[in-house]
Amino acid sequence: MKPLGQTSSWEELSEERRYHCDAELPENEEITLLSRLIFAEAAGESTLGKEAVGCVVRNRVEAPSKYQREFGSGYKGVITKPGAFAGVGSRLWNLVDNVESLRKEDCEALKECIETAGSIYYGGISDPTDGAQFFISGASLPTWLERAVERGRIIETVQIGGHRFFKYKD
Repeated sequence: MKPLGQTSSWEELSEERRYHCDAELPENEEITLLSRLIFAEAAGESTLGKEAVGCVVRNRVEAPSKYQREFGSGYKGVITKPGAFAGVGSRLWNLVDNVESLRKEDCEALKECIETAGSIYYGGISDPTDGAQFFISGASLPTWLERAVERGRIIETVQIGGHRFFKYKD
């Protein structure tokens, strides 16, 4: 592939269009949802960044029952809770519906997200976020999170790649 701004030959363009993504979504619905979320929220992040985003979901699933109303129940409930994750329903989330047409880079990222999701689901990955239940990408905090941090209810645990991670201070 040519660097951005340079014209590719017809042969190179045809080769790019012929690429067929062979990523397979798991039969387990919860792992598939977790794979989609990690892809939507962290496709361009390092392996550690993908693991961290996925661990936030696991941390919510495993949170004490007093948080169940806020976070939802089980992986499906946590991921699909309205407003919980900006990536749900996003362009990247929806790209997974047509795996065969993904570009090679996106296909490789999706494969890594699927592998990461399975490992998180079955407990094979240690949490790099120190128990975080929230993450943001970007420098500025949403108002609700900024206020909770100022009041000491929520603390920042770590920054990994383009994401900052937070948890309730219990």
